[in-house]
Amino acid sequence: MSDGERVEKMISDWLERNYPDGPTWYERVNQQIPPAIEIRMMPAFARVEYNISNGGWAQFLWNCFPHWRVIIADAKEGYRLIGAPQQSAALDILYGLCERDEKECAETIEKSMKDRLSRWGSYFSAFTSRSYLARANDWEDLFWDKTLAEKRLAWLAANEARVRAAMGSD
Repeated sequence: MSDGERVEKMISDWLERNYPDGPTWYERVNQQIPPAIEIRMMPAFARVEYNISNGGWAQFLWNCFPHWRVIIADAKEGYRLIGAPQQSAALDILYGLCERDEKECAETIEKSMKDRLSRWGSYFSAFTSRSYLARANDWEDLFWDKTLAEKRLAWLAANEARVRAAMGSD
């Protein structure tokens, strides 16, 4: 295990202990003080990268609804922090697409919940397939690139003390 992987696991373990139900800081009604960006960026990266690599921007919107704005903001700040400006800038495109289709996504999610047993999968497929239909989304490839993971791990290894401070430990 590399130093970066060890720090990444340390963050994951900390999140699991402190937020076993996932990032509760996305809920504004919670009014809690969120962890530092060094911590928040990790679940945001995971949501962006997993959903875009697994289905595209429409899948991100569907799976991250209604917290997509906060997730994108945390990921954007995190990518800038680790020295990934292309990915940070690409999130402006993702934001625009999500904003454009948020209403339709909300209506489709509501419709799928009402008709969950018989048509849920078809609603999901119809909505999320739009990423593949508009395959001119070269920016999505930035989130599949293995050099992004390498950059993240290198930053984590070089900034372990900063991460520990963000978690409140030495």
